[in-house]
Order: sequence, then C-alpha cells, then structure tokens
Amino acid sequence: MQPLYTTILQIINSYLIVDLVNLNKIIIDITSQTAVIGTGNVIDKFYYEVNQLEFAFPAGTCPYVGVGGLIMGGGLGNLNRKFGLSSDNILDAQIVLVVYNVKNYPELLWAI
Repeated sequence: MQPLYTTILQIINSYLIVDLVNLNKIIIDITSQTAVIGTGNVIDKFYYEVNQLEFAFPAGTCPYVGVGGLIMGGGLGNLNRKFGLSSDNILDAQIVLVVYNVKNYPELLWAI
C-alpha cells in the first residue's frame, strides 16, 4: 500500500518532533459512504468536507482539535447518542509503531 502522505521527523534537543501538517488528505467515497482522513486535519476542515456531501460524523465540538488526537481519545461530540463515539466508527486505521530505545524515549509508544 502506498502512503497517502509524507511527514517530517526531527530530533531537536533529544526530543522527537513529528509534524502532522502534511497528513491532511480527505478522500470521501459517496458510494460506500466511507472516508480516508489524514491525522493532520483538524475537526473544522473535516466537518466542512463532510457537510458538503450532506453526511455527518460524530466528532468533537472544538474545531481546532486534530483528528488523530480526537480518535485516540475516543471522540466525544454532539452526535454521540445517535452514532456512538468517533472511534466506534473507524473501519480501519494505520498504526505507526516505532522501534526505540526504552531508556532514551520511554514515553514514545505508538500513534494513529
């Protein structure tokens, strides 16, 4: 599978910085009513794209939260009673595992 996007990894002063700004693709398939969402998107942009096609998605209420962070936290929002949490509606996710030195980076585990 070809990646939909590329990102920038930097190590500055022993901290790993992952810039998600380029992970911003949104591909919506009207026929199957599914979407591929890059984790660099914020909820505001995602809501706009979904609304253009008259669809809905149970996501958060803060428009500037990133999609990846929202989903990793479950995804509470206004449509939860009808559609469940954001994470309940995920059909597939690409998990990024990192091989690292536990002594140097104990907090670095995984990301969506």
